[in-house]
Amino acid sequence: MTKRFNYLVRRIVPMVSAGFLFQANGCTMDTNTLISGLASTIANQLISSFVYGAFNVVGP
Repeated sequence: MTKRFNYLVRRIVPMVSAGFLFQANGCTMDTNTLISGLASTIANQLISSFVYGAFNVVGP
């Protein structure tokens, strides 16, 4: 019974979470905002990893 419950939880929780996210967001998705946010996050991660790697310091 526990294995079946864990299987169901692993399958259902991501769908329920996505439903809550879209409901809270009003089911509107602006692709320009999404792409710009993703690009800035990737750029920040690359820059910070390069700087921390170049100077051999621990990240924040």
